[in-house]
Amino acid sequence: MIIDGHAHLYAEDNYAEQLLREYDNLGIDMVCVSGLGDTFALADNNDVEKAFTAHPGRIVGFAFFRLGHDKPSLVKRFHARGFKGIKVTCPTNHYDADEFLPVYAKAEELHMPVLFHMGIVTTAPGRRDDVTSRWMRPMHLDRLAHLFPDLPLIGAHMGVPWYEEMAELPRFHKNVYIDITGKLTGWRAHLKAKDIKRLLWYPGAIEHLIFGTDVHYTEAKQALDQDVKLYRTLRLKKKVRDGIFAGTMARLLGLDIT
Repeated sequence: MIIDGHAHLYAEDNYAEQLLREYDNLGIDMVCVSGLGDTFALADNNDVEKAFTAHPGRIVGFAFFRLGHDKPSLVKRFHARGFKGIKVTCPTNHYDADEFLPVYAKAEELHMPVLFHMGIVTTAPGRRDDVTSRWMRPMHLDRLAHLFPDLPLIGAHMGVPWYEEMAELPRFHKNVYIDITGKLTGWRAHLKAKDIKRLLWYPGAIEHLIFGTDVHYTEAKQALDQDVKLYRTLRLKKKVRDGIFAGTMARLLGLDIT
């Protein structure tokens, strides 16, 4: 089984249906989807809700929570609407700022994993957004992992360019996970098996990886092929591969995939 743990709903007609048709061809069973709205020229939370309502068992909704704009009580409302996780990016302060702690506390209470954009961020062309990537450094998850040990914290993109910082966190925090998503022509195109071995050098490290694409559905095959090749080169045991591609994310979301 394969679960895409990091994908987005594009603001295109029938995008969810086209994505699922492609995923049928690729053997991807489920996909965790969020919509980041106009900032990234994507669909929004309402569109995501329509998508997972129309396709139960295939699409899992992650609600885009705007740290610094939305009230913590919105987390409970998202949960009531059927969202299974929270997606955050472009905060108005660093991720572990005191003002955001009630958001994570509510997510922990409701068993909603939080997917963090990590590292360098780019918004839609032509925009002038007041954002800074340094507020999204991986080390900001350190405090959160201490304060909310039962809340799964997923750091995207191996924290690019703070790879070592992101890779070390699961060594000390069992509730921190990593995905290696990114543009096919970006940093992941240069990621080699030797780099993964160097970064995730400690026992059990590789088991904190979660598969995701974070690309348009037309590029999903290339993303999947890249990761399959990577893990084959690493000669991972089947149990570990199964965890990366589905088992770990299913466990974090409380999904029964047996």
